[in-house]
Amino acid sequence: MQKLELHLYCILFPACTEEELRTLTDDIRQNGLLEPIVLLDGKILDGRNRYQACQELGIEPETVEYDGDDPLAFVLSKNLYRRQLTTSQRAMIASEIANIRQGERTDLEPCRNSGKVAQSEAAKQMSVSRDSVQQATKLRKEASPEVIQQVKDGKKTLHAALSERKQKPTGKPPLPPRRKTLAEEPEEEIEYLKIPLPIDHNTMTPVFGLRFQNESDEVKDRLLRELALFIDLIQNIYCD
Repeated sequence: MQKLELHLYCILFPACTEEELRTLTDDIRQNGLLEPIVLLDGKILDGRNRYQACQELGIEPETVEYDGDDPLAFVLSKNLYRRQLTTSQRAMIASEIANIRQGERTDLEPCRNSGKVAQSEAAKQMSVSRDSVQQATKLRKEASPEVIQQVKDGKKTLHAALSERKQKPTGKPPLPPRRKTLAEEPEEEIEYLKIPLPIDHNTMTPVFGLRFQNESDEVKDRLLRELALFIDLIQNIYCD
């Protein structure tokens, strides 16, 4: 069986589902291929799903060469009315149509008979708003190929895909909370600055309790010296 490639205009539209393909295959098995595969430059312009069904059945399909002057219009007319496409799917197709015609970066290559078409014209051809086409274009530039394909296949709406993109984590760890300055601290959180000076055994006993009182004088003196240095440092910072 002859192996045929798909024309770029043919792949603008998603392939049919597995269930739809089974139904089509059964119909061709019973009734034969009623509509030939349309080729352009040796590639399938229309009949992608019929061709796949024929491959499943081992049938050599009948083919005809497209002889018109606007292959894109031909593909649109063939698919828009026989396919149940969502608004998101049509917006994605319109975005690709404008992308092809305007020569922007894309996986699709320009072909003959491809003049420029604005987004507004592409939107009109696919019966969607220009805003939807702009959103689809934004998604195609920023989303992963998997997400784009989900929208093109009708498994996810354009709105849902854009919302997920906005909520996508950056991968950067969250910044730690900013530490408050002494001037911003609540009064109750800086009570230690109000310990009466100079520090001695009598003033510290109520602060540290009975354990401090039972320590030796040597331990008390060492602790008080260290605490005095610490309080002095804090007071200097507070004054600055």
